[in-house]
Amino acid sequence: MQPDTIELITSEGHKVYIKQNLTRKEVKTVLQIANSAIVFDVTTQRVINPTIADLQQATRKVLEYLIVKIMLPDGTEAKDISAVLDELTYEDEMVLLRKADEITKNLTLSKKNEMS
Repeated sequence: MQPDTIELITSEGHKVYIKQNLTRKEVKTVLQIANSAIVFDVTTQRVINPTIADLQQATRKVLEYLIVKIMLPDGTEAKDISAVLDELTYEDEMVLLRKADEITKNLTLSKKNEMS
């Protein structure tokens, strides 16, 4: 697997490969996905608090973006990452979400001239 990915093995034997070191372009994509849950009301000039469902959907999309591939317990590659995630146990999904949060929690885009 690529050196910038990590392998997590679920309790059911799925091998999940997740991007670990993100490029600037990937950071931008992750931030766009995460921010999709936030709505700004231009009339009132206020942010509308996202619902739990909106936040969960954005978090799930970030996770799906970070996953490079999933190998099934039988050794074949999953064709539909979203379908596999839907079938994981709650505990396994939480492990993956925590890892995604760990990877993305401090992401920001600095100005290009600030990057060394």
